[in-house]
Amino acid sequence: RGSGRRGREGTRRSTMAATVISAPGKVMVAGGYLVLEQPHAGYVLALDARFYTSIRRSPLEHSADGGSGCMPQLRIDVCSPQFGERRCYHFKGSPVEAEAQLIPVPLEGGILPPPNRYVDLTLLYTLRVLRALHGTTLQKGAGDEGSPAPQLISLVLAADNGFYSHAATLRERKLPCTADGLRALPPLLTPAADASGGVAKTGLGSSATLVTSLVGALLHSFGAVDLAASQVDAAEDRLGLHLLHALAQLCHCAAQGKVGSGFDVCTAVLGSNCYVRFSPSLLAPVLSLPDGTAPPAAMLLECLQPSGGDAWDHSAEPLQLPPGIDVMMADVSCGAHTPSMVKKVSAWRAAGGEFAAQLWSEYSKSSAALQKALSGLCDAYQLIKAEGCVAERWEAALAALGAREPASWRVDGGELGELLAA
Repeated sequence: RGSGRRGREGTRRSTMAATVISAPGKVMVAGGYLVLEQPHAGYVLALDARFYTSIRRSPLEHSADGGSGCMPQLRIDVCSPQFGERRCYHFKGSPVEAEAQLIPVPLEGGILPPPNRYVDLTLLYTLRVLRALHGTTLQKGAGDEGSPAPQLISLVLAADNGFYSHAATLRERKLPCTADGLRALPPLLTPAADASGGVAKTGLGSSATLVTSLVGALLHSFGAVDLAASQVDAAEDRLGLHLLHALAQLCHCAAQGKVGSGFDVCTAVLGSNCYVRFSPSLLAPVLSLPDGTAPPAAMLLECLQPSGGDAWDHSAEPLQLPPGIDVMMADVSCGAHTPSMVKKVSAWRAAGGEFAAQLWSEYSKSSAALQKALSGLCDAYQLIKAEGCVAERWEAALAALGAREPASWRVDGGELGELLAA
């Protein structure tokens, strides 16, 4: 979570200092594809690679509508320096909900950038949620008294180098193709193109972290959630994080055009966790609307904060790797289109008959065993932590296990206990 103060004084204010909200990338250690179905769990780690959204609000002195009664409530400038992109929008404030729309605005020379669903829909949905929660001013505590002063919202999007392949850059600069080599590069480099001319991604969840950091920046700036808090203890803070998580899930699913498992968004909000997905039916009303339709406020709020029995039913238990256990990752210079991969796996299961069902069952059991073993290692470490000399005993036990074939380990952890006691 980023830092910054939350303003409560309404929209009539001087220029605010920029606030940066960031969200971490992810890697799934166990549970891939299984996590698409309840009650299977995914063991997901948050990474140090982060996506950043900087937000700055200032008075809008001159309107593109020339002072007419239809001036925009908000002018939103979105810049992505890494990609050399800029786009602009007007959000038309109106007491009539149906007239509160996000409108793309041509740039200099009349150029209208191509749509970016991850930005367009996230802005539209988040601004409409803020309007439903706080009134036409969008600001918590400001109310609907008087006409809100027009504002300029300046957003800057940027991602750490880890989200993109920089293997070619490392070779050009004669740096090793290692994590240390990547850290030696200047931050926030422009990604290189892959063989098809697209961006060479590393699969750490750039779209989920973009959406999460953008939703977080807007909710934080307008007071719907306080992301500057060092801990989330108060009920209000927990509700704020739930709103951020649910809204980011909705925006990401809408941009992708389908309901995924959501483990990437959940990790971007909450960090490393053992994740069980939410029911897809929660988002069905919004996603069933014609493409590009702005959902009514009541429908949005019902999806995010259900009033009936169909509450958000996901699970996200915090976790960490056992001390001394590392995850080694490789840059394969290409990302993956997750929806198409899911379709292929689903088609294989449907056509594979008994063989596919048996293999899937074995895979499920192996995934659960790995997660249990990692959790058991953490529990064992905590048990000996208070006894002193933890590092020496722990490292010796891990070294002893590391010298053996994993198939010979006992899943119940008894062997580790014997090694620690030696």
